[in-house]
Amino acid sequence: MHRKPLFTILAVLMIPVLPALCRAQSGGQTNLAMIGITNVQVLQINLTADSTGTCAAKLGFQNSEGVAVGPTSSVTLAAGQSTSLELKGSVLTKVPKQRVEVLPVVTPSTNFPPTPCHASAEIIEGTPAATIAGGVVSFPPVPIFAAVGITESINLRLNVVAYPPNPCIGELSFADENGKPVGGTLNVNLSAGQAAFLDLPGTTVANKSGEIVLVQPIFMITTTMKTACVVSVELYSAANAATIAYWPPNPV
Repeated sequence: MHRKPLFTILAVLMIPVLPALCRAQSGGQTNLAMIGITNVQVLQINLTADSTGTCAAKLGFQNSEGVAVGPTSSVTLAAGQSTSLELKGSVLTKVPKQRVEVLPVVTPSTNFPPTPCHASAEIIEGTPAATIAGGVVSFPPVPIFAAVGITESINLRLNVVAYPPNPCIGELSFADENGKPVGGTLNVNLSAGQAAFLDLPGTTVANKSGEIVLVQPIFMITTTMKTACVVSVELYSAANAATIAYWPPNPV
């Protein structure tokens, strides 16, 4: 098995990732994906009205059961104006090193497209703030993720959320660099707004300190029914459960 030096992956993870903007869909929610935070991190939604007009929307958050959590805000922005809404991880959990998966939600007020609202999400921990996640305008029916390198101290998480108003039916799994299954699998049948995840601990595939193993996160639709699944991938620390890197469901 080909292995890369540890400093290679650490250098990759230190590269700043700029937020990907998401144009809010009229009459519905933006398809931001699930994001994990700990009690010392903050999840922030940013919203900007572009030059085409006024942006009116409701900002909020929901848990993996599709239930609203944390603060909400209804805003009306003139062209060029921006606002944000924060959710502190300490509101959701007081337990150190515990991860909570949250969905940032932006619901435009207007029913007439196009909606001049652009949303993004970021995780903040300490100073300065670090943006590691963003929404996308659309998502592929069967998203494809490239392989990522993990070590014994870095865990891999595959998230999926059912995009309203549709359900999501599919299977989450992982494969090694030879295409063979590793770790577990998870079959999901989610109602609109519900979410689930599958973890692959680094110790499952990396047997010694400094070893980097390539793993591909895989999601497959397992139904012929109408389904809409927004999938994302996270790397997080095995030591403190903090999110290190994040891949939104961009088409490949």
